[in-house]
Order: sequence, then structure tokens, then C-alpha cells
Amino acid sequence: NFDKPKDGSCSLLQISDYYNIINNCNFYIANADTSAVKSNVKYMLPGYAQVQSIRAWAYLQLVKNYGSVPFITTPVTNLGVIKDFDYANNQATKDNLIDLLLEEGLEKYVDTDYPKYGVWDNGDVKISAELCFIPVRLVIADLYLLRGNGESDYRNAARYYYEYLNKTFSAMTRQYAMA
Repeated sequence: NFDKPKDGSCSLLQISDYYNIINNCNFYIANADTSAVKSNVKYMLPGYAQVQSIRAWAYLQLVKNYGSVPFITTPVTNLGVIKDFDYANNQATKDNLIDLLLEEGLEKYVDTDYPKYGVWDNGDVKISAELCFIPVRLVIADLYLLRGNGESDYRNAARYYYEYLNKTFSAMTRQYAMA
């Protein structure tokens, strides 16, 4: 039964673990220079997009597990940040999480390429770093499904899933056609 679990009832279910991820993402988001250019490429943008996606995924998991959670988008650097946080007016729920994350600009990154971190190779297995990333489109689709507030949410979820599959299938088809 996964309904309303108690924090710490499982070693894999710790609110603090999710907030550690979120806080690290908030640090990156607050400090990354997405306008930095090298060889005419905004080289920080792909990593920034992934950090946005990871933070959204972490909030998605928190809301799915706990219902209502504090929505913090600034890095927590000291206890004053927590003491001064307006908990009453900054809660994420299944009804508002998609809106909060879209306001934060998540949708801007649906077409951002993955970072080019190469391939992990231990001699037996080769794994592309791209397989470790969380597609922004899938997170947005899941967020619309989580809210599930009428036909428009389901249509939006279906659209984002379709776009992801269409783009992924097209890229795979090109890759295999070249092989």
C-alpha cells in the first residue's frame, strides 16, 4: 500500500533525500551562467535544462508521496532561509505543481539537447551518458497526468508523450539507418 506513507517508513523514502536533491538543483540554477558562450555554443544550457528536469522530477515524487510539500526554489544556505520561508503560501500539490514548475520556466527546455558527457566504458559495457538523463517532455507529461484535472490535462500529457516518442523514434531511426 503506497497511500500516504510515513516519512522514514522505508530506507528509500526520506523527505530529506528529495530536498537534498532539490537544494543542489537550486544552487546550480541560481549560479549557472546559461548565457556563457564557447565556440558559438551556450555550453551551460544543456546541463541547466537537466538540472531543471531533475528538480521537477524530485518535486513530482514528493507530491506523489506526501500530497502537499513546501515549494522552495532558492538555495538553502542557512537556517534563516528555512525560518523565514512562507510555508502557508508556498505549497506544492498535485493541483498546482505543474503550474509552479512552468512558471519557473521548465517548458523552455523541452527542446534543449542533452549534455555531451560521452560514454562510460568499463571494457565490457558501454553506456551513453544520455541514458542517465530525465527527458523534460516526460516530466511535464507526468506532471499533467498527476494533476489530471480534466480533458485538457490529459490532452497535454498525451501531446508531450507523443512528442517525446516521435522525436526519440525519429532519432533512433536515423541512427539505425546510418549503421
